[in-house]
Amino acid sequence: MIDEKTLFEFRKWAVAYGGYSEVTAKKDVRNVRRISKDIDVMNISEKMLYDFVDIELKRGKGPGAINSEMRSMIAWKKFRGIDMKVPRLRKPPSPDPWFPTDDEVRTILKSIERTEDPSTLWRDKVLMELLFFTGARASEVLRIAMDDVRDEGVFIRSSKGEKPRFVPLPQDIMDHVRKYIENYRISTDQKSLLTTKDGRMTYNYLRARVSLIGDRAGVPRMHPHAARHWFATSLLKAGTDIRVIQEVLGHADLSSTQVYTHLARTDIGRMVRPISSELFRKSTEPGEVQIPVGTHGELDGTAEI
Repeated sequence: MIDEKTLFEFRKWAVAYGGYSEVTAKKDVRNVRRISKDIDVMNISEKMLYDFVDIELKRGKGPGAINSEMRSMIAWKKFRGIDMKVPRLRKPPSPDPWFPTDDEVRTILKSIERTEDPSTLWRDKVLMELLFFTGARASEVLRIAMDDVRDEGVFIRSSKGEKPRFVPLPQDIMDHVRKYIENYRISTDQKSLLTTKDGRMTYNYLRARVSLIGDRAGVPRMHPHAARHWFATSLLKAGTDIRVIQEVLGHADLSSTQVYTHLARTDIGRMVRPISSELFRKSTEPGEVQIPVGTHGELDGTAEI
């Protein structure tokens, strides 16, 4: 079992030098502590990790949970200066992923304008526009500093140890960000873009705020990561190359981005289903079926596509 002093040093390194958020660093510490009960993480090897994954699979642990542990081990190997491959399992896409429709996104953004307090209104407007149009994770949006705001977009610092990235934004959104900063931002924290009266906005505050905004807009399922899903699938449906989407989302591995091809198909199903349902209803109603025929009783000469 690893000692707590080493775990404390690991957590400090993860936040100060590893580029990880405080939330992610705490999770990594918990994972490393748990893994150390089965293997010697202070003298770890590639074979030990692969054997550990086999043990976890036999215990019935799913790919998602194991990959979370392995992401923590990636941070651990960087902390320890170890050069080795960390196993990852392919996680099957969710059979029923949820993200808002375009209409729901418009409704959410419009509903914010009914907020009475100007400081809250503009802070919430900027918060939701950043979530929807950068595709950043909630923890990454919280890490956006005043110095990360540029003329044409924002600089995103990854919360999972991936490389930092610049995300361009529409001019209207940048105008909103500047107006918020100049007139409505609560300056309780000199560094962070998103603040509250208590200082930098916290992760729990952000999640609660997004949920409240969704409830008020009539979209009760709204949560921060759903905005990332919507952004990615919108880019995909618009014909954006998947490697460009990978760069914008900050994915180190293209396979992570390819999950969104499944989400896009789900969204297409959502749009097509009402149409096919109507066609099915009409095709099964009692009555004469009209089939266009030529003069000799043959089908019209339209080629099959």
